[in-house]
Amino acid sequence: MNAKVKILIIPGDESVNKPSGNHEYMAGASLLAKIFNNLEKVHASISNYDWPKNEKLLDQADVIVIYSNGDGKQGLLLSKERILKIDKLVDKGVGFVNLHASICYPNVFVPLGQKWIGGVWTKEYSNGNRGHWKSSHSQFPKHAVTSGVTPWSADDGWCHKILIPEGSRQGINPLLWSSKEHKGDPKGGDKDIVAWTFDRLDGGRSFSCSGAHEHWEWANNGLRKMIVNGILWTAKQEVPPQGFNCKIDKENMNQHFDKRKN
Repeated sequence: MNAKVKILIIPGDESVNKPSGNHEYMAGASLLAKIFNNLEKVHASISNYDWPKNEKLLDQADVIVIYSNGDGKQGLLLSKERILKIDKLVDKGVGFVNLHASICYPNVFVPLGQKWIGGVWTKEYSNGNRGHWKSSHSQFPKHAVTSGVTPWSADDGWCHKILIPEGSRQGINPLLWSSKEHKGDPKGGDKDIVAWTFDRLDGGRSFSCSGAHEHWEWANNGLRKMIVNGILWTAKQEVPPQGFNCKIDKENMNQHFDKRKN
């Protein structure tokens, strides 16, 4: 890394237009920021709302990470101005990352979502293929983002059956698979893709992973390494053979976490 890489993480709450507060998304964002800020020449900032009050953070970012609910609850989809802002940044080649349900786009935004991240989950096409189940992940394709990634098991929340532009998978590289039937085995094929990279037509990069719902899944070294690698790969950084250092401890896991009450 020559210049400092700037990462902006935008977590989203269960209720839009409210401070992110203490919940899984803010806890996960804080954990990621801690990891990135421990790396040399990397700086991560967190927006405390679903859209940064200071939009200069968007303009300065090498990669923007959306970690939130989906189905139109993403803060970036709440106004034409925000949508246009993200679209212009993507056109400039800024890295774009969608984590967990932020890959779920309302039908009206499907073309835009496909432009930004390659494929999207949508109610109309994906037909309810989402939920929590136990899966084991031990088979990873050769890709910079899978460097140093070790096997893990999880009881995570996944969204699969991704809508990819008809007749084309150009630029999309699947990295992870999960479904209730195959439970982490790649033999499920394209309908079971839950994490992928996207080399965009504008020359920029995107990375998406529909996992990391339950906060404690961040304790899985393999999942954490894949997401950290994916974000920095999206910022066009060279991933070392062992992947980036993403060591954490119990104190990191507990930071900002406040378990929701049903």
